[in-house]
Amino acid sequence: MSSQRSAPGRLNDVVPVFSAVALAAAIAVGLFMVGMPLAYKIFEPAYFPPPFPSPNQDAETAVYMAMVFLVAPFSIVVSGWLSRRIQAGPNRDCLPSLVAVLVAVLGVGILLIRISSGLPWGDGLEATLGGGLLWIALAGFTLWRAGSDRPWPPAALIGRHQRTVFMVAAVAVLAGLLSFVRFGNVDPAVLFLGLVIVTLVTVVYHRTGTRRSAGRWGIPADALVLVLVLTAVPDMVILYPEAGVTDADLGMSTYVIQFHQSLFLGAASQVLHGSALLVDTVSQYGIGSIYLIAAFFEVAPIGNFTLGFFDGVLTGVMFGLGYGILRMSGVNRLLAATAMLTAVVTLAWGLKYPVGGLLQHGAIRFGLPMLLIAPVVASARWPRSRPVMKWLALIVVGLSSIWALEAFIYVTFTALGLTLMAATWQPRENLRRWLITVAGSMLAAWIVTHVLFALITLIASGSLPEWDLYLSYLRDFLAGDIGDLTYDVSRWSPSLLVFGAYLVSAFALVAIAARDRAFVDGRRATFLAIAGLTAYGVVLFSYFDNRSLDHVLPYVCLPALLVVTIWLGLVLDTSSGFSHRTRTASLASGLAVAALAIANVWPAAGHRGEDSLLAYAIPGGNSLSQGFDRIWNPPPIKDGALPGQLLVEQYFPGQDEVPVVTEPDLDVEILDRTDRANRLGFTDAKENSWVPGPHQPRIEEATAELKAGDRMLLDTPALTAWQGYRAHPDIDENALSAETNLKQLQLDVLQSVAERFDLRVIARGDAGMYVVELERK
Repeated sequence: MSSQRSAPGRLNDVVPVFSAVALAAAIAVGLFMVGMPLAYKIFEPAYFPPPFPSPNQDAETAVYMAMVFLVAPFSIVVSGWLSRRIQAGPNRDCLPSLVAVLVAVLGVGILLIRISSGLPWGDGLEATLGGGLLWIALAGFTLWRAGSDRPWPPAALIGRHQRTVFMVAAVAVLAGLLSFVRFGNVDPAVLFLGLVIVTLVTVVYHRTGTRRSAGRWGIPADALVLVLVLTAVPDMVILYPEAGVTDADLGMSTYVIQFHQSLFLGAASQVLHGSALLVDTVSQYGIGSIYLIAAFFEVAPIGNFTLGFFDGVLTGVMFGLGYGILRMSGVNRLLAATAMLTAVVTLAWGLKYPVGGLLQHGAIRFGLPMLLIAPVVASARWPRSRPVMKWLALIVVGLSSIWALEAFIYVTFTALGLTLMAATWQPRENLRRWLITVAGSMLAAWIVTHVLFALITLIASGSLPEWDLYLSYLRDFLAGDIGDLTYDVSRWSPSLLVFGAYLVSAFALVAIAARDRAFVDGRRATFLAIAGLTAYGVVLFSYFDNRSLDHVLPYVCLPALLVVTIWLGLVLDTSSGFSHRTRTASLASGLAVAALAIANVWPAAGHRGEDSLLAYAIPGGNSLSQGFDRIWNPPPIKDGALPGQLLVEQYFPGQDEVPVVTEPDLDVEILDRTDRANRLGFTDAKENSWVPGPHQPRIEEATAELKAGDRMLLDTPALTAWQGYRAHPDIDENALSAETNLKQLQLDVLQSVAERFDLRVIARGDAGMYVVELERK
């Protein structure tokens, strides 16, 4: 980065900037309307037997990749070329009005497609393709004719009514956006109350229009907001095994949460008891993330509840970093606090599963880019901190390379966005050297991190890490059959608005940086924050593109909310040069969107808020000590967990590892409750069976080491499977798996045991749990 930042100035030529952004966005939407239906026609969906879906992930991936790497750059280049061509001719003054007309036609077209479900052509792919082709034809002719060297009277007529055309375009865009809102989920009373508050705030702002400093109370106010955010996000309950017995929905939620948490707990359990990742065991969720979880379990008891709370706390930190980024980028304190209130209610309390329930969507998996953006923005906000912040950023970059594949991609893409933004204020003569320095620093961070990781692994385990163990997961999930099991984006999904917000933010960055570098240079922290969060949001959206269930969408929305807030804060900044009317309208629009979002998740969010750490900490409510006691000493989730725990404690005293074969998830829970690992080499049986290659040798070796006199913990399905192999060595394993719900690797272990040993039951527990002793045949 260059030395000192210049004083912030006003944005020159606001209308042309808006026109450039609007035109690029309209072109991108038009191309999406054409490309998306064609992709679904070209690519065949994968087939899975019922009840599994048959998704067309290839089409969704193709559309996402095309929009990011082809359509977005094409839209920027073409919109810029068309704008320059028109501005060089006699119709130059009509460009903003013509763009507004095209945007209005596009918005109305989307609305008509949305409401045409009762008509013969419906609102499906064919209607979208037809509407896109018609708009592209209209836009192409209009812009070509306006760019000719002859005056165009219709354009001049439109230009004379610019204000009216702008208002019509705004209404049309609003109508098009509302086409994606599912009003059936909206609480009318909450929405009405929210809109009343929005109206009052807007009126007050319109009359005063100035931002007031909090003076000496500013830092305490920021600290208070930060504490509220950090405590409002973590969930104290997470699982409801007690209520799940009588409530089918809570029972299903508990099952799903335990299912997904076991994927982390199994690997962490093996690490806690001496295994080394990429040597003795491996996890599909990476290396650094599992070691972090295992480190936490050195100070907390391992289990589903503590794991969920840990991820909730880290997610709270991620939200807290979001507030810090807003404030460092110059967003007004009140606006930033309002944004975080919206984030907590909609993106933490409004989730289908509580924060910490599904770690696949939490800070452990998605949070590293926030740790990169924060120090980079801080270095621009406080230049004296730059050396320290640079090292913090490089540590995050290096750590991402051994964290997990997704984290590496997310952090690298985010770093690319930050680098491109920072490059705009580098002196042209130093740009190449600066870019080489940045690239070299990132490469060095990756290399140093890998060397240190290899040395630590060698010292701790006596072996170097075998990355092929992890790469085998990537091969199977990215190119194998297991990676084909995904879900299609639902029709008229609001996710398109989120993705659109990221693209529009990118278009605005390019437009402003190209037209007014002094404006960007004077607000480095602001534009670095926007660039980093936009890049983070674009790459994070790839997760939703792959796992397109509606309840996944909120997990990719935090960057979007932060980006929109920073842009709104920039517009509201009186030194930016926007008119008072524009600032008022922007504030009203932003607050209205927040009110609609909150109304869309209420009252479920209100009930979830009662389970937050903040609610437990407030006097007069739930007991905070009792909440932590439940987390640290949790009730059993599965019926056999407590009986299995008692049998292990009684019949396997002093043993750090216990051979356990039970239905998946039950084995993980029993081992966690007894603080033991599975002697058979399993981490999580279902995960190990999805990609058996990395685990099979270790499991086969552990099974071969079993000898007469050893004891095993089995449940009724496992005992049934062993008996089936004893009676019929050539039994149909698929049928046996369907009957017992055991996974392939578990059946392989039981088959090997049946070939070598008889089993003598020495103890029976409740819920069909058994301790058996191996006897030579």
